[in-house]
Amino acid sequence: DAVGSQIKLAENIISDSNNKLESMEKQITQIKASNREVPLALYDRLESEKQQVTVQTKVMENHKKRRDEIAEQFNGYIERFRVLKAEKKAKRERLARERNL
Repeated sequence: DAVGSQIKLAENIISDSNNKLESMEKQITQIKASNREVPLALYDRLESEKQQVTVQTKVMENHKKRRDEIAEQFNGYIERFRVLKAEKKAKRERLARERNL
């Protein structure tokens, strides 16, 4: 389903960003260990990836909420269908009994 695909996409983006974050943090640690100055661009990329994780987490949560709302609505339709089907069956049975009287 479309919402499930959107959730999976957000999960993949989060996973990729987390991998990038881990790599950049290791890189920063190595640079600092060699007593060199960490380039500001690296810190900028690190912050950008952190923001990406935050944004995609919110996106994923919204998609999950939407999926749950759709499931709840669908389940309501299924329940209503069952009730209507049972009512129709009961009406048919009642009419059949009345004809046989």
